[in-house]
Amino acid sequence: RLMLEQSDQIMAIKDDRGHPFVQDMCLQCHDRCAIFAGGSKLKHLSMLPFGCDGYMSLFVTFKPELAANYWKAASVLDFATAGKFISESEEPLRDYFMKRPGGWNSALHGMLELYGIAKRWRRKPYTTIDDAGMEELADFMRARNLL
Repeated sequence: RLMLEQSDQIMAIKDDRGHPFVQDMCLQCHDRCAIFAGGSKLKHLSMLPFGCDGYMSLFVTFKPELAANYWKAASVLDFATAGKFISESEEPLRDYFMKRPGGWNSALHGMLELYGIAKRWRRKPYTTIDDAGMEELADFMRARNLL
């Protein structure tokens, strides 16, 4: 709130801190600027009743129709449909990515290559997913209708 009081130049706030800070921030700042959720859609749903305007979505990069379906449900407070998307699509993908050698970012770059968006190669000290990892990733994505 202090920054908003000191400047009229702030147009939006992206939250990465989480609860309970974010709920209080939404309540105090929503009337002055847009607020959007970084991270998961579960975080977005928990912020929504407090004045969250949007969220960041990995799915918009490679399966925009899934992101649109989630938004359609969330925007009308259809928590059952939005929650089903989270439990069936977002959480399994996030959990899979986090367990890969090289972590989230390595798997993300591999996925971008599978979709023809970018190459998986990353400069050192970062890890690049290898060919065997790419096959495993492709199998995982296909099994969930994500590829």
